[in-house]
Amino acid sequence: MDAPIKSEHDGGGGRCAAQNHRRLPLSPFPSLSPLPAVALRLDRRAQGPADGAWMLRSSRSMTAVRAVGVVGAVRADGASCGGSGGGGPGGDGTDAKRRVEMGALCGRGRRGRASEWRLPFFRRRKMVRETSRGEPSVSNLCPTRRSLLKGAAATLLLPATGGLAAAQTPAAQAPGASAAAAGAPPVPAPVSVALSAAEAARPELAGPGRLALFNQGLPGPVLRLKKGGTLNVDLANGLKEDVALVWHGLRGPSAGAALAAAPVAGGKSGTVSVTAPDAGTYWYHAANPTLARRALAGALVVEEPGPALYAADHVLFIQSFPPETGMPIFPVNGAISPTFQGPADGRARLRFINATTLMLRVRVRGPAAYVIAVDGQPAEPFELKEGRLQLPPGGRVDVAATLDDADVSIVELETAQEPIRLAVIAPVGPAGTAPDGPPPPLPPNALPKEIPLQNAARFDVPIGESAVGPPLVGSVKAGRTVVLTLANTMEAPVSVHIQGTAVRLLDGMDDGWKPWWHDTVPVGPKSTVRVAFLADAPGRWPIIVQRVGDGAVVTSRAFEVTPA
Repeated sequence: MDAPIKSEHDGGGGRCAAQNHRRLPLSPFPSLSPLPAVALRLDRRAQGPADGAWMLRSSRSMTAVRAVGVVGAVRADGASCGGSGGGGPGGDGTDAKRRVEMGALCGRGRRGRASEWRLPFFRRRKMVRETSRGEPSVSNLCPTRRSLLKGAAATLLLPATGGLAAAQTPAAQAPGASAAAAGAPPVPAPVSVALSAAEAARPELAGPGRLALFNQGLPGPVLRLKKGGTLNVDLANGLKEDVALVWHGLRGPSAGAALAAAPVAGGKSGTVSVTAPDAGTYWYHAANPTLARRALAGALVVEEPGPALYAADHVLFIQSFPPETGMPIFPVNGAISPTFQGPADGRARLRFINATTLMLRVRVRGPAAYVIAVDGQPAEPFELKEGRLQLPPGGRVDVAATLDDADVSIVELETAQEPIRLAVIAPVGPAGTAPDGPPPPLPPNALPKEIPLQNAARFDVPIGESAVGPPLVGSVKAGRTVVLTLANTMEAPVSVHIQGTAVRLLDGMDDGWKPWWHDTVPVGPKSTVRVAFLADAPGRWPIIVQRVGDGAVVTSRAFEVTPA
């Protein structure tokens, strides 16, 4: 073990002259078992306090990471200048090619109730070795597959209200985009759809209760358009209540304009338009939580430019309804255990959408299944551990499921009792050669490659039935980094939806290497989670906190982004 780095930190965020591209030995989580080395490069971002003034560059991606508690600044002679107790072994700093030992906190070395509410992904260890002063290359000494956090024991299903679904109705599709002639694809033609909101009875599913439905379907029709396209919705409201639409997960100014639009009054009609800057899996629902729980919701799929990436592309829209007796029913696309088809010895894209108010633990039983997107944003493909994934209320995960040529794949919901079959994926067509290894990554969306935390605006979002605070947590100019502290003071878990942007998890949820993006974040009982994002779209963006189980809104705040 190297000798500790000598510290000359003055205790108050002192400054020092630093040399770029220093490599440091680091064990940020000393309580965890040893992990393989990941080569990271520490770059000086600007003169100033060590807190947030450094950038860690990994072998696979570049991400700004707050330095406090993880790594201190390094002077040109290798001595420390800043940092606050990383707790791991140090070094004398004289070797210009150091390794940094990093590990994801999720799923390792922690026990108890809090582990049930960590987000589902952690990284299986990956060895990186340096071949030159340039970018390191990946060694084949260790597996490169990712894993899914097993999470808690079987998830206890809490009571929830909500409708059951009928078969999905495809909406008009945007015409296929041609190949880009000058680098950027052409703007897709607008897509127009008609939605009508009205009450309906489904006694075979919902008992005596009446549901609120779009186009008399459960769920509402799947709305599809191409990335960059505009969706025009003619909404006829046949309900007594006003109806405003929420486009769950969409970013950008258009999403803000849709949120600011006046709701359509009962018995009236109106038009809503929204532009989708990102490809991915999203959903729409009534802004009124009561109407949303009565099943006034549907899927929104924004397709990548060009031809379809998968021969089989299916939406699995999961809803719930607790009958008067027996186990709750969990229909998928309005049916009980529907069957989907995919190519034999090929892959099918499964777009999971949790439209319930419950934390769902789903398992795909079959050959290998890979996560390719989280909350609509592409992720580096990684294999699910034992086919398991967890979906918070409102969350989405895209999975590329490998199909056998002779047997079906089963999608199950794991419960405290027996698993519930959600769907069947059946192979069709002639047998071939099954693909080996992870699928290629999806085309990226226009999200920042780094989120510099230096000079970030930091705001608290207290969560609780007795939590107090202004409706507006803060205001920043466009282009600035925002860090939100989500502090849940309740005994119940919550799901936090941050509208209009994609956020990145900090603290233990973030390993500073290859982050996932989220717009829906679960926070466990008596827990605190911090998220960061780049405020890029002017507007006032809601932060909606709902209690897991009954979906009650416990906190409603907003943050404001003004033009730069």
